Amino acid sequence: MPEPVHTPLGERLRERTQPLAPNDELYGYAHAYLCEGIGCMLAQVAEVCDPEGDLPPLAPLLDIDLCPDWALPWLAQWVGVRLPSGVSESEARALIRSVAGFSRGTPVAIEAALASVLTGTKTVFFRERDGSPYRLEVVTLTGETPDPAATLAVLKTQIPGGIVLSYRTVESWDWQQVVATIATWADVTTTYTTWRNFVERTPG
Repeated sequence: MPEPVHTPLGERLRERTQPLAPNDELYGYAHAYLCEGIGCMLAQVAEVCDPEGDLPPLAPLLDIDLCPDWALPWLAQWVGVRLPSGVSESEARALIRSVAGFSRGTPVAIEAALASVLTGTKTVFFRERDGSPYRLEVVTLTGETPDPAATLAVLKTQIPGGIVLSYRTVESWDWQQVVATIATWADVTTTYTTWRNFVERTPG
């Protein structure tokens, strides 16, 4: 058997127990393979408890840039973030940075969370106190919402308890958003020269 390629922990274990197997090469490096097998089982522990370089033990767990991808859900809970299932490593790190602590439940935090499941311009409309206190309507564009069910699932992870959530998609924008955005109908006809421009929200 050829000599195995060691992980840092496997190599250290082999060096410290070498007196137990002084002629390991004569036995197909059985001791070396045993050390490497043990090292592989503890690879994640070694990654955070014995990090490379001059970092102290456990330092990577509390650093968003150094934290291993498998430990990101653990780090997220410390800042009040619930990572949606299926998010990529880069999206998870962005969520931890953007949806942290006291920002949870705010429009900024909700938009940051929805960015992982929306496409295009990632447009989100909010209707706070929609009809009565403690009610919130969230609206996204149909063309930017590949999976409405997944979008709703992400929303539920960010809405504080006691808030009644209503969610739907629209093709472009609805009349309530038009009224909130544009002062008069004259401004509409000045900004949008055709009905198609208006529907697609492309001034022309």
